[in-house]
Amino acid sequence: MNYVFNEDHASIIYSKEVPASYNAIINEFYEKQNASLHQPGGHIKIQFKYKYPSVGVRQQAMFMLRREGRDEVEAMSYFSDYDNGKLYGPFPPGKYCANMLVSSGRSERADIPVTIENGKTKPLDFLFIPDGEIIGYVTTSLKKEEKAPGRPNIIYQGE
Repeated sequence: MNYVFNEDHASIIYSKEVPASYNAIINEFYEKQNASLHQPGGHIKIQFKYKYPSVGVRQQAMFMLRREGRDEVEAMSYFSDYDNGKLYGPFPPGKYCANMLVSSGRSERADIPVTIENGKTKPLDFLFIPDGEIIGYVTTSLKKEEKAPGRPNIIYQGE
């Protein structure tokens, strides 16, 4: 099957539609074949909660899984609130460290150890606590006549 996305080689990395489409295709196949839990390896069931309020739509949380004792990430995926509680995998059996990152917060526990076994599902629970970020510009006050609608903030940065 061929699928087309309106993305370039960089924007496809941050696209919400691409992994959602990919996951829908894979999940539909596994449901029809009833094969997902019969493949070699194990699964992770990821659940996450926020310990702070949010206004509007939350940004996606980034999940990372790496083998114990290694620095390189073995698996990485973005999760929205709709993905909460879904199975992820299968992964080869072994010992791993799991972590999740989210803007304006952090996981209460970092590098959670998890042992993945064939045919088993391991639950992973993440609780995000506040860890704020401030993004923007600090400028001098502008006079009314100096402000122009539609001009980007970068114009007002000082040297």
